[in-house]
Parts: sequence; C-alpha cells; structure tokens
Amino acid sequence: MKAPRALFAVGACAAAAMQANAMLVEPEHHDQGSDAKTELLDQNKALSTLDELYEHHSLESHWFRASGHDDRDLAMKEAEKAGSSAQVKANTDVAGIYGEILPNTVANFLKQYTTKGQKYYDLGAGHGKTVALAYLLGLDATGVEIGSQRWENSCAALKRMEPKKDTVEHGAGMRFIHGSFLETDFSDADLMFVDNLEFPDELTAGIAKNAEKMRPGTKIISAKEFQGPAFKKIGDIAGASSWEKDSKWVLHEVVGDPKASLVQKDVKTLGSQSKAGPDVCAI
Repeated sequence: MKAPRALFAVGACAAAAMQANAMLVEPEHHDQGSDAKTELLDQNKALSTLDELYEHHSLESHWFRASGHDDRDLAMKEAEKAGSSAQVKANTDVAGIYGEILPNTVANFLKQYTTKGQKYYDLGAGHGKTVALAYLLGLDATGVEIGSQRWENSCAALKRMEPKKDTVEHGAGMRFIHGSFLETDFSDADLMFVDNLEFPDELTAGIAKNAEKMRPGTKIISAKEFQGPAFKKIGDIAGASSWEKDSKWVLHEVVGDPKASLVQKDVKTLGSQSKAGPDVCAI
C-alpha cells in the first residue's frame, strides 16, 4: 500500500528534486524518428518560460496557497455543487495538500511519450503547470479543473503567455476548462495525465469508462492503475515530485474495448476544441 503524500517545506528539497531526471522503471521507448519536425521544442527554454509564467515559483507546489490565492474550501463546495460524493469532496481537499509532479519530470515524460503537435490532457490540472509546459514544448494542451481558484490561477499564467506568443515557440493551443473531467470529452488525446492517487475508486472508474474508446496507442499516465480490457499496462515510471525524489506512476496504452460506448452520454465537450468563454480560458 502506498503511503499518503505528505506536505513538506518547499525550498532546497524542491530545488534539488528538480535536478533528478524522470527515470523509467520499465522503459518503453517512443521512436520519434529522424524528422526534426516531430521533436519537442527546447526543454530548457520551455522550463525557463514556465517559471516566468508562474512568477518564478514553478517549483513551489504550495506557492498559491502561501500567497493567499488558493481556497480548498471553495473547491470542495464546488465539488459538492457538481454532485460529487462525500468521498470525492474529501479527496478534492486532499489533492490541494499533497503537492504536484515537478516540471522537469513532466518534461521528461513528454519527451519520452509524445511528439510535437500531439494532444495532451491533464485531468485535475490544478494550477495548470503541466499543461503550460506541454504547450511550451510544442503540444496542443488542455487542462480540466473543477476548483475555481485553481482554474483562475491557470488562466492567470495563460494570460502572462499572451505577450510572449510572438517571441516564444509553442504548440497549437492551450486551454483550461473549468468543470468536471467526467463531463469533458478527452477521446482525442495522444497522452493523458491523471494524478489520481487520492481519487476514490468510483472516480477513477468514471474516467476509465470515458477513456475506453480513446484511440488505440494513446498513452495514459496515472498514479493508480486503470482497470479493464481497454487498457494495457506498459510498466511503472518514476520521477521527482514535490514530496518524493522517485514518485511512481503507471504508464498505460489504450488498446480499445469494442463493447464500450464511445463516451458516457452526459459527456458534452471535446476538450481540445473548447473556445474561450465563461468557463474556458484559451490561447
């Protein structure tokens, strides 16, 4: 059984953790070929720009709370309004505590499992760092977050990107959706990230149900394994997070389930095609 992810002080530990490269416990190499057009954009430049978008706090998972910009109580109320169970609400609270995957780890995962121009999703995107980094590395990136303040923090980072669009390389688009990822169609993803360690089984099962008809070959990285015939576990992968040097995730490949419906009938929006509006900020 995995131990709970505990909050600890960010500073020297986080800075040291950034230097640790994401490593593969069971390697699965992504062949990008020799065509430079498929390679992701410069990682060092992307990480530097990400730090600027987050006002030089990209390594600090709890910076927004420390500066008064985060509100876990509000996030839980919004989960309740969305019809979430008591267990889901409790885990919404926990998700604001245990930290986040570090940018260097995300960059290494993206380099290993994606190519430029592909579509990336983060379900439960928090403050949006993985999505912003994916965009800066050349991907079309979408984040979904139910917490208003966390979503607004993501949109603030997106807004800081706007004046840089003509001088910084980036992907086709970046957007943050304010809502439930159970109501978002992510079936066009090439890589989906879900840090679902603290999600109840019912929530992970709901995500898996909607993921059953993603394109075969699509990769999913999650903290807890997805169950069902539509998913093949490739192996375990590891990298630095704000709480541990070698945090573990599960790498899956979608193989498809011919008996599954494409998505649940209440799914409404294809995330990557969402336009800017009251519940979507986009660039």
